[in-house]
Amino acid sequence: MSYINVISAIGNNRGIAPLFVRDCCIEIPAKLGLTYNQNIKDSRQMAKNATRERFIDEYGTSAIWMGGPIVIDRFCNWAINKFGYNPNTT
Repeated sequence: MSYINVISAIGNNRGIAPLFVRDCCIEIPAKLGLTYNQNIKDSRQMAKNATRERFIDEYGTSAIWMGGPIVIDRFCNWAINKFGYNPNTT
């Protein structure tokens, strides 16, 4: 995928690309910074652990929301094909 295609996908309001960019490039890093700054008062190790936990939680949730429907669709199509039916309804 070229750079032009990425920029075009971000500008398309009908897809999930703008949501993905906003979530993963703007909101989550801001939340990670806030988590670190709130916990640095107690100790550096606590801030590091809290930030790591928040990182895993936020990006893991984003991965499930962005990739989950695709995985479920492919699994359902595979299961329908397994019974000998055609999953394409259009």
